[in-house]
Order: sequence, then C-alpha cells, then structure tokens
Amino acid sequence: MIEISFELNGQKVDPKTMGGGLQKAMLTTIREALGERVGQVECEHHHRQPHILCKGPSVVELSMEVCGCCDQIIDAVETRLQ
Repeated sequence: MIEISFELNGQKVDPKTMGGGLQKAMLTTIREALGERVGQVECEHHHRQPHILCKGPSVVELSMEVCGCCDQIIDAVETRLQ
C-alpha cells in the first residue's frame, strides 16, 4: 500500500493515534478512499511506491501532494486520482 500522510495546520497527524471524533473519521475515510483509488502503484523502473501528503489548515481544506521517485509514477498516481 502506498504511504499516505496528513498535516493539519502545520502539524503532522496520524488518524490511527488520534482520539475519537469527526476529524479522525474523516481522515480515516480519506486514507481508505485514496488507497482504493491508487492501490498498489509501484514504479516499473525503480520499484518504489509513491507518497501522498494531504495537508491544509483543516480537514475540510486539504490539498494533496504526490511525491515519487520519478515523473512517471507521479503522473500515474495523479491520473488515478482524477
């Protein structure tokens, strides 16, 4: 599975370690949806998986950054996310 991480208001957060509540549920849902959509993408040349960073001032104002070993893997992930 690809790595998906979150940053809210400049702080790294992990839904697995958050207390209960709406933010945890929303981040968990986002992580599951991204995992289903992107799946087991791996670079054919470098055999590495991409990383998606979801960040913003709040859960409802997130943007996504796709990072990877090369442009091909980044393009592959971005295509699956459209």
